[in-house]
Amino acid sequence: MRTRVRWALPLLVGLLLLFITPASAGRIKDLYVSPDGTDSGRAVHWTASSGKHYLMLPAGCDLSSWKIGFEGDAFTVDGQTVASGDAASFLVPGETMDLVSGKTTYKLVVMQSTPSTPSIWLQTSIENYYTISKTRTATADMIVMSGTGETVYTGKVARVRVHGNSSHYFNKKSYDLKLEEKADLLGLGKNRDFVLLSLYRDSSHLRTSIVYDLARYAGLPTAMGWQLAQVYFNGEYYGIFLVTGKV
Repeated sequence: MRTRVRWALPLLVGLLLLFITPASAGRIKDLYVSPDGTDSGRAVHWTASSGKHYLMLPAGCDLSSWKIGFEGDAFTVDGQTVASGDAASFLVPGETMDLVSGKTTYKLVVMQSTPSTPSIWLQTSIENYYTISKTRTATADMIVMSGTGETVYTGKVARVRVHGNSSHYFNKKSYDLKLEEKADLLGLGKNRDFVLLSLYRDSSHLRTSIVYDLARYAGLPTAMGWQLAQVYFNGEYYGIFLVTGKV
């Protein structure tokens, strides 16, 4: 009799847990938008901060033609189920949206840059691009998209490394890019060497560009052109950078 109780009691407890265990909380492991709905060179992944998730979309992203992709459990928006490969037209820039997966609700903030801002995607050979330094360099595939959504450059970067000395320790670093072949990036002249300046201490994003313009107006021979651009490393939005040539 005691033997029967020993094996029957765990079985009873297991059955009770089966019936009282709540439904799956649901989990979205990753979410992104791209032109074809795959995690391609121009995919934009969401990032988490302070209890919310953010999608920082490029200026030229046409949400009626770009597609959604995700890993994890299915979710709904306003009661409508969203499947991987669906058009991303349900995303509304400037709004916070509720993505419901099981019993979990994700707050998604959708943001999009102004139409004139180009975008640069770098898919680096080092998955964790934060570890790139002056001595630990990487190669990369690069795509540049205009502010209207046109792909204006696709090519290889032979070397990506951190730019600067004291700025090497900033949370947002600057980078040197050496292309495999010369190219005229964003109208800055045909070159192999370009710099992505992080403007970490310039929240206005104006000071450096004003100095560059004054140098050019003064006729200095080393004056460089510049262009602000959104930069994505491995699908993760990294911020606004000032792109310029390297002397």
